[in-house]
Amino acid sequence: MATRKARRPGRFGSGTKGSPGSRMRMRRLRRDPNALAVVAAVAKSRDLPAFDILQRPRGEAEVAAARQLAMYLVHVLLGRRQEEVGLLFGRERTTVSYACRMMEERRDCPEVEAEIISIERRLSLTASLANSMGAGHAA
Repeated sequence: MATRKARRPGRFGSGTKGSPGSRMRMRRLRRDPNALAVVAAVAKSRDLPAFDILQRPRGEAEVAAARQLAMYLVHVLLGRRQEEVGLLFGRERTTVSYACRMMEERRDCPEVEAEIISIERRLSLTASLANSMGAGHAA
């Protein structure tokens, strides 16, 4: 029976500081708060650190699947071009295209579809809370 590795708690932490490349990708994402929110939501949904999703090596299958989901959602929900998504994740456009095709196929699975809907709702709630807080401070 497989057991999950213990992960350090926190939004973006992993067992290591992350590679220089993953730290650079995190800096890029911080300039795009909506994409950062998608990566954080996927990381939370999959119980993975966001740095793991941004690592350059393909890594474990569960991390690769989470990365594909995050790339797909940044492309579909935020309308980012695949080239932009590739830059954010340190991947080629063709890799993003492949991830999007795979996620479209996986959406036929009720569990995957439910996870995507849950992430979309979480992101929508977060955005509406941020907007209402921002409006409250402007008054």
